[in-house]
Amino acid sequence: MSTEVNVSSEVQEKGKPSIFGFITSPVVQFEKMKSSPVIWGPLLLILILTAATTILAVYTPQGQGPATAKRSWH
Repeated sequence: MSTEVNVSSEVQEKGKPSIFGFITSPVVQFEKMKSSPVIWGPLLLILILTAATTILAVYTPQGQGPATAKRSWH
């Protein structure tokens, strides 16, 4: 019981989780992640990039490469 109280007080004192903190105290870092999830920014970025890539792939005309181009010398 005292461990949980210590963990939550440490979570409030420190800010974001750190990579080095996962090596030294993973429980505290997971508590930090649980208390302030930071998923919406990266999720929105990935959704925008996926939509832009899909739009480019659909609406960009496919050119004729050297393998499919008709030869004029025949």
